[in-house]
Amino acid sequence: MRSACILAVVLSAQLAAAAEPPPPLIERLLAHNESIRTVQCDIRREVEISDRVMTTLSRVWFARGDRLCVETVIPVPRRIVVDGNAIHKWIEGQPQGIRLPIAEAPTAELLQVRRVPATGEEYLLRLRGVDETVLPPTEGFPVRRAYTPDTPHPYTVVALDKKGRLARIEFFDPADHGQRLSRVDFRGWKEVLPGHWIACSQTTETEARDGIATFETLRVSGLKVNQPIAPEPFDAARQAPAIEFIPPAEMLEKLQRDPK
Repeated sequence: MRSACILAVVLSAQLAAAAEPPPPLIERLLAHNESIRTVQCDIRREVEISDRVMTTLSRVWFARGDRLCVETVIPVPRRIVVDGNAIHKWIEGQPQGIRLPIAEAPTAELLQVRRVPATGEEYLLRLRGVDETVLPPTEGFPVRRAYTPDTPHPYTVVALDKKGRLARIEFFDPADHGQRLSRVDFRGWKEVLPGHWIACSQTTETEARDGIATFETLRVSGLKVNQPIAPEPFDAARQAPAIEFIPPAEMLEKLQRDPK
């Protein structure tokens, strides 16, 4: 009798678990990235508009707990340092920079701070909590989901490759889902942890507006994941001892008063 009761309880628990729907795709992808605690890498970004190519070179340090350092050397030497409490930004050679407390930061700023570099999380975080629709598979993309975020964000399609990796994101006109606005493709995979891959080559193609299309290539090198990072990159006072940090509103007022 006791064995029969235990078996009934086990079967009931299994049936209940089977009845629960799986977590949304976005939540599964974000949960998978939680195993990444720190990232160090170099990022080269090239944006091609018409016949012009603009290049940005940056070195990035990232750690969970709202810690980030982005050191850009081209085209303009500038830095972003987030120490867990506030976002600091300044241009090398300028006497002042801005300081924005994390508690006061708008969503767009928080996404830039909390996304895991080179993973496409900036797109996924914007879709968190949005209802998803299963789409039929296409060649090379066996898993596809569609999302309709609130205006003004575009209708979005997320696609995984055969290994379950985030491989493509497409953005469409909210009023016309047949009109694609842009597409991001993830390639150049590197396995940084067992079963966890990061795309070291990402390309973004924006459809032509007024006859002008934009092509962006992002390349990641020097990638290190879950290796210890010394506290110095996240210490704004140590990196910029001579910089006076002021609130963004004060900086904006200063720039409007003296555009030079």
